[in-house]
Amino acid sequence: MPFINSQTLHTIENLAHNPPHGLLLYGEKGVGLKAAADTFIQSLDGTVQHVTAEKNSIGVERIRELYEQTKSKNERPRIILIDDAETLTQTAQGAFLKLLEEPTPNTHFVLLSHSLDSFLPTILSRLQKIKVQRITTEQSKVLLDDEHVADQTKRTQLLFIADGRPAELMRLIHDDDYFAAQASVVRDARTLVQGDAYAALRVCHKYKDDRETALTCLEAAMRVLRASTGGASKAKIIHTIERLLLAHEAIVRNGNIRLQMSAVVV
Repeated sequence: MPFINSQTLHTIENLAHNPPHGLLLYGEKGVGLKAAADTFIQSLDGTVQHVTAEKNSIGVERIRELYEQTKSKNERPRIILIDDAETLTQTAQGAFLKLLEEPTPNTHFVLLSHSLDSFLPTILSRLQKIKVQRITTEQSKVLLDDEHVADQTKRTQLLFIADGRPAELMRLIHDDDYFAAQASVVRDARTLVQGDAYAALRVCHKYKDDRETALTCLEAAMRVLRASTGGASKAKIIHTIERLLLAHEAIVRNGNIRLQMSAVVV
């Protein structure tokens, strides 16, 4: 059974009645884009071809190959699954636009992406877009049951770190080193928003050269504050969350990591 947000699942199942030529499934890392794609693909009962990034990008030559591969008509649906679609180069997107504008009958493109910022507006306008939402806590607990995770302390940690992202939860369950690393980030996040100024600034220094992990730390810090039941006033918690959001946005835009994280502390 796929662990997919019920509203997202309902939307995907409805597409089976009139499948689009181009579908973009997007959402946060670990939210389960591939599970959502598999559900859609299975509803079409067709053949599947994968396109993946090479050296962190999908170039125009790979898209031009699709011209030849999708020329012929198919009795069964043909699904082209493009993973990490945000890595399509600008030139590749220009070539892909032609495939969207001149659809071959019974051919469907399914794009998976964690970000929409890299896509040309003309590409986005020609795709049916579905945001894959997080699953509920109850669904996450069922997944833990299915994976035979019985230790209550471990379950609490896993639920907090994964925070409704089923693919992330599965990775945490099956990769002990990854779990340990993420648990360490959460501890640092608590220090950032609940520790003394000196300890918090040490956390800022620790993450100054790692943009992705710094963002993960800020996201965990926001969850720590939202789960807080005592200590700081509600107004102070909201104010700190706002500062964390500003720091997160600035770092995403390539702002100085230590400077932005320190602004949360001082």
